[in-house]
Amino acid sequence: MTPIIRGEGITPSEQRLVRFADRAFLRLWSYPNTFNDRTKTACGGGQEIADMLAVFENHVVLFSDKAISWQKDNAIELAWSRWYRRAVDGAVAQLNGAERWLDLHPDRVFTDKYCTQPLPVSLPRKAHRITHLVAVVSGAEAACRRYFSDPRGSLMIVPGLKGAAHVDTTRDDFRPFLVGDVNPGGTFVHVFDPIGLEFVMSELDTVADLTVYLAARAKYLRSGKISLAAGEEHLLAAYMMNGFKDGR
Repeated sequence: MTPIIRGEGITPSEQRLVRFADRAFLRLWSYPNTFNDRTKTACGGGQEIADMLAVFENHVVLFSDKAISWQKDNAIELAWSRWYRRAVDGAVAQLNGAERWLDLHPDRVFTDKYCTQPLPVSLPRKAHRITHLVAVVSGAEAACRRYFSDPRGSLMIVPGLKGAAHVDTTRDDFRPFLVGDVNPGGTFVHVFDPIGLEFVMSELDTVADLTVYLAARAKYLRSGKISLAAGEEHLLAAYMMNGFKDGR
C-alpha cells in the first residue's frame, strides 16, 4: 500500500493547530496543508487550499490559520483594524476560496505541495455536503488581556457585528476585540483564538461532537437570540449545559 503523505503544518501556529487536532481526535480524519493544482508547473508546486481539511461522513471542516503580529506601537483602534484585516479577513478569503474550489473541483485536492498524492478519501457530493469554515487567529491575545484586564483575554462574541463593522472606528459603539458574523454574505465562518480553540477541541473530543457543535453554533449565532458571549468558553459552557434537551 502507498503511504499517505500527511502534512505537519508549515508555520509554528499551523503546527500548534495540528497538535490540537491530533491530541483531541482529528488525526484519522484530517489532512494538514492541502493543495490544488491550479498553479502547478513542471518545476513548481500547487496552491494551498486550507491549512487543515477534515472529512467525516458528509461533513467537511476547513481550517485557516493566521498568526499576525500585533502592532503595539500604534493606537489600539488602528492596531485592531490592521490585525483584523490581515488575520480575520485573510482567513475568510482563504476559506471562501477553499469552499469554491471544493464545489468546482472536488477531485483536484492533494495532500502534498507538488500535487502527486490526491486526497485519499472521497469528498461528499456538493448537494449532500455540510461545510464548516473555521478561522484560527492569533497574535492579539496579549493586547486583548490588557484591554479587558482579564488574565484569559479571549475575544468576545457579538453576533450582531457583521462584516466591515468590525473595523469601523466611526461607530459610536465601536470596540476592539469583538467578533461576530465575519462572512455575512456566505457560509458562516467560526473565529477561534487559541484559547477558544483549545476549549472546543478539549471538550468536544469526537469529530461527531465537533461537527454537531459547529452546525449548532452557526445556526444560533445567526438566529438573533444572543447579543453577547464574553468568550468561547462561555458559549461552549452554555451549549453543554442547555444544548442536549430531547437528546439533541
